[in-house]
Amino acid sequence: MAARVSTTSPIFANLLLSDVMKVCACDSGQTYMIHTDLLRSKFKPVSEDGKECDIHDVLEQKFDDTWIFPRMKDETLIRFIEWVYTGTCVKDANDTGVKVNIQLFLFGAAYRAEDLQDYARGEIYHRMRNFGHTASPDAIQMLLDNFSEVVETMDED
Repeated sequence: MAARVSTTSPIFANLLLSDVMKVCACDSGQTYMIHTDLLRSKFKPVSEDGKECDIHDVLEQKFDDTWIFPRMKDETLIRFIEWVYTGTCVKDANDTGVKVNIQLFLFGAAYRAEDLQDYARGEIYHRMRNFGHTASPDAIQMLLDNFSEVVETMDED
């Protein structure tokens, strides 16, 4: 579980003073506000040439200063924002948590967000073990690598 930040800490005060940005998924007009500094601290995308780049370099901007995550569905964006703020994601009542975390892993692969991929990978392994699956971490990693290759192939099309 993620450590809670004290409301009297300088980190919390800095968060409250940071700018916010509007974001939305490509499949939705629904916008969400997120603290820019917090997003930057948790989401460090990498450009095609392998160098770390700014958030705005991988997002598309709409005319009203809304930033679009072009390869993300609304449900995944909500889970991503939840992860940014809390360090975890709560599963749906109808989901084991594996589906959501696979979506987050694929999002991390698409945007080369390694911290998010690491979180999702651990959650997938943990949740599969809780449901009696005996797959090893290596087998799960092989499955996720195959998912990542599919994402990369889709990007080339």
